[in-house]
Amino acid sequence: MVPVAMSGNFNVQCSVQLRNIGPAYMELHQTIVNARRRKGLTQEELAERTGVTARTIQRIESGDGTPRQYTLKAIASALDLAYDELIVTSLPIETGTPALLQNEATEQEDTRHFLRLLCLSCFSYLVVPFLHFLIPAYLLKRKGATNPAVVARSKTIILSQIHWLIALHGVMLLTFIVNYLLAASGQGFYINYLHPVFVFYTLNMVVLLVQYFRVTQLPAADRVAV
Repeated sequence: MVPVAMSGNFNVQCSVQLRNIGPAYMELHQTIVNARRRKGLTQEELAERTGVTARTIQRIESGDGTPRQYTLKAIASALDLAYDELIVTSLPIETGTPALLQNEATEQEDTRHFLRLLCLSCFSYLVVPFLHFLIPAYLLKRKGATNPAVVARSKTIILSQIHWLIALHGVMLLTFIVNYLLAASGQGFYINYLHPVFVFYTLNMVVLLVQYFRVTQLPAADRVAV
């Protein structure tokens, strides 16, 4: 009889605890909305501070799903909330809910595709070497990316092309000066301008391929930071 009584008490206690957890269990999105409004932030500003997309913030605040752990930590930090305050009111956060996970997976794939396209657009240096960096710059502007991680990586790719262009012009100028001095001294040979051009074009191709495969092989969390 004693085990039965203990079992009954245990079930009653569990039921009471579950009922107490119930209301808070579904209030994560409202907690985030209230905290954001107290900070006077828009959804876009919160997205910038946390390194996630505004679309993800909108879905979280509408209660469409529960964010992953690293996303929840970023939100808590941006809103000056204790992480424990959020996980008390959240659904299981290690994996997230299927709906939000699917949305995040779609955003991750879209961003990866964009970064790969950005890398491939830089190969236009084979056709228009002096202005080719304007093509990825235009793609970035047209994309209108707000995720700081995506913008930073995109700018790194574009800047690498600007640096390559400056270095190429510098080497060509140096080659011209050397050839001028050789001609002035009566030397019977000179440096072929195609040699440094070939070397620089090859090096840039290697750099772009490395950047392309790094984007492809990035972990999902790093690709989009959501």
